[in-house]
Amino acid sequence: MKNIFKYISMATTALAVAFALSACDDDDDDYTVGEADPSDVSGVYFSTYTASYELDPDEGTELTMTLSRHNTASALSVSLEVAENTDNVFDVPSTVSFASGEADAEFTVSFPTADVGIVYTLALTVPDEYVGIYTDGYWETSLSIERVKWNSLGNASYTDDFITTFWPTGNPTYEVEIQEKDSAPGLYRLVNPYGAAYPYNEVYDDGTADWDMSQDWYFYIDAQDPYGVYIELQETGMDWGYGNIIMGSLAYYYMAGYGYTLDEMKSSGYTGTLENGVITFPTSTLLIFMPDYSSSYDNANLNGAFMVVLPGYSAPSDDEDEGGDDSGDGDDSGDTGEGDEESTGWTALYTGDYEYSQAFTGTDPGLTLYVNDEDPTLYKITN
Repeated sequence: MKNIFKYISMATTALAVAFALSACDDDDDDYTVGEADPSDVSGVYFSTYTASYELDPDEGTELTMTLSRHNTASALSVSLEVAENTDNVFDVPSTVSFASGEADAEFTVSFPTADVGIVYTLALTVPDEYVGIYTDGYWETSLSIERVKWNSLGNASYTDDFITTFWPTGNPTYEVEIQEKDSAPGLYRLVNPYGAAYPYNEVYDDGTADWDMSQDWYFYIDAQDPYGVYIELQETGMDWGYGNIIMGSLAYYYMAGYGYTLDEMKSSGYTGTLENGVITFPTSTLLIFMPDYSSSYDNANLNGAFMVVLPGYSAPSDDEDEGGDDSGDGDDSGDTGEGDEESTGWTALYTGDYEYSQAFTGTDPGLTLYVNDEDPTLYKITN
């Protein structure tokens, strides 16, 4: 991506930070140094406050956790206190031991009787006598686990319309593995849709890539109600220089953040549909967020091109999907006019003065940016 689009600039906002220096006054003489930890306090802590795990039933029923400390002068045994243990399913060691000089100690938590499809929670705390005043981490931690079976359906045909909010990539269609939750038919997840499969992602000579290769990244789509499809806001693992990109749908944003019901989102037209094995969403009802670019979400699916075609099904034909405007008002969105030779072999990406595309189209609402159908690195602007 960095090479393909190195000549394409995205409009960014510069953040200016001002530092004010204040003169010293007599009150500074009253400053008192903060209390230090006693030399016999170990400063024990958990580095993670909360975590959740989704585990395949065929995998093991145990997890490794880590307890850390600041004072490593001598060997130490720390007792663990259990604040929560759903159905007493977790087996937790009563103590964790550190060798002299050791800053981290691992311990194993097992859950051999955990049933499939149930979320179990474990909360642990460290007694006060082991916790320092200035501990970096947490004196408590919690984790939840769910043993879940996901069944692979094969490869779906996926059309992206998220990245186009910020970059003129067009709407590439490519194959991605899709899985369905065994206990919840209609709940799907794409496997690494924004990893190696994404056409514009690259791996570089130094071993880095445009996505986090250290794990699998799943993209969840809830189509249990085929007329109320939504996508939870989730990290994709993809980073084009502005942080781990987060994607989701407007319906989920309102339901999770403001308490709206799925029925309310359906009646508002914010949800997608699953019809004839094809998942689509109305234009501009998806969201994208880049944490190092903006503090708010931007609308996605601006071209209305987002589509997941389940294995064994076919995408709608051009006549069905791009039949133009039949309302009689003459507004054919994206249609440059019958017989317009200049548009042949080109796909319109943006029309108008979208704030995020001013770098491409300027501020004149009559300008349109096109990408070449055969060479996606070739662009033109027309009016």
